[in-house]
Amino acid sequence: MRRSGWFFSLWVFGFGCGSSDEATPAGAGGTGPGTGGIAGGSGAGGAGVAGSSGGSTGGSAGSSGSGGGPTGGSAGSTGGSAGSTGGSAGSSGGSAGSNGGTGGFVVSDCGAAALKDLASTITPRTFVDLGAAGYDDALIDAGQGHHVLQYSDKGVWDPKTCQALFLGGGHLSLVKYIGLSASSNQWFQAPNPPWWCDPQAVSNPYQCSTHAYEHDALDPATGTFYFRGFNSATVRRHQVDATIDADWDTIPDLPSEAASCIATSLEFFPDRNELVYVNCTDQSLRTWHPGDGSWGTVAGPFAMGPYHNYGVYNPVHKVVMFGLGNDSSGFHKYDASGTVTTAAAPPRMFHPSPDDTATLRILTVDPVSGKYLAVAPNGDMFEYDVPGNQWSPLTTKAPQGLQVAIPVTSYGVVLFLSSAPATAYVYKH
Repeated sequence: MRRSGWFFSLWVFGFGCGSSDEATPAGAGGTGPGTGGIAGGSGAGGAGVAGSSGGSTGGSAGSSGSGGGPTGGSAGSTGGSAGSTGGSAGSSGGSAGSNGGTGGFVVSDCGAAALKDLASTITPRTFVDLGAAGYDDALIDAGQGHHVLQYSDKGVWDPKTCQALFLGGGHLSLVKYIGLSASSNQWFQAPNPPWWCDPQAVSNPYQCSTHAYEHDALDPATGTFYFRGFNSATVRRHQVDATIDADWDTIPDLPSEAASCIATSLEFFPDRNELVYVNCTDQSLRTWHPGDGSWGTVAGPFAMGPYHNYGVYNPVHKVVMFGLGNDSSGFHKYDASGTVTTAAAPPRMFHPSPDDTATLRILTVDPVSGKYLAVAPNGDMFEYDVPGNQWSPLTTKAPQGLQVAIPVTSYGVVLFLSSAPATAYVYKH
């Protein structure tokens, strides 16, 4: 979001932040949630049984999901068939996925098919189209000429069920929970959360519309997914299973002062068993441990922008790098001991939807080397080395227009999503 003229007035009222990136409008309603049955087929231990029932679960969610009515029901039954097929794939990889890894991550094979094969053969420093079924304009369409990847740059990988997941929405348009079942190489739309609504069908569209920003986070040890909407004290929680369902609850609210940070980052720090919230209001960190009744504070101030902040966990070096945001190059390391150290400033500014295509948009991490990767819309790439505290340009050029990155810890690659064209790329660093 940019502070300019009348548009900033709208930003103060809500999260209004239109984007020039658009997906072709398609029926973004009820057909997708039923496809959640496909996700039922994939996953770790016991997913064969879950896969068989995943279709019927998807059908039920489809018929009541995005207001799709009969269309959603039809998609659900279709998902059932795919779910049964995917179930066998999930069960075959389940036992392998049960092996533990460091930092709370499962780093062994979780039963992926095409993704696993591609990760083992791809040439380093290259981007390759994953070619998984279902990732298209219709999946990421949010209606009203918008797509769900707007103003966001990260999703999550669940190593227990072998799924890449993303929850986000377009400007004053639909929110979608989408994912990749790596075991069946199939993208799907999960059932809508109970707090979901169509912003165009209610008097106040801000009540249920939000971009993702960096508000998707996951505890890889338990498969617990966390999500925070814009300008909200509420942090929602969802248990990721082989069959994605519509069950969500909430954790203790953020303090009101911290919640006034409209768009920032939420990240899980497995080595500290805590959820980290980058608080741009007073330039601190807020932390929450599962089971606690309130949020703690890591006092700053740590230089960062007033919104659009970043925070990304590193499974190799066991740190969360955070900060940045509008008009700020402040960059900091939060380590497993709870200590914060200021790091070298990046070579360019970051923004989740920049006007200048040379501005860095994505901050992610290579799960093998532990190098942080920064990507601009024009394809420019940089890496940041944590031990050396140094940024370096890369000769590799990324596809233009990448928007969301998901480190795939099980296979040592990063999944990148774009909207124009709608493509899912696999990158090995």
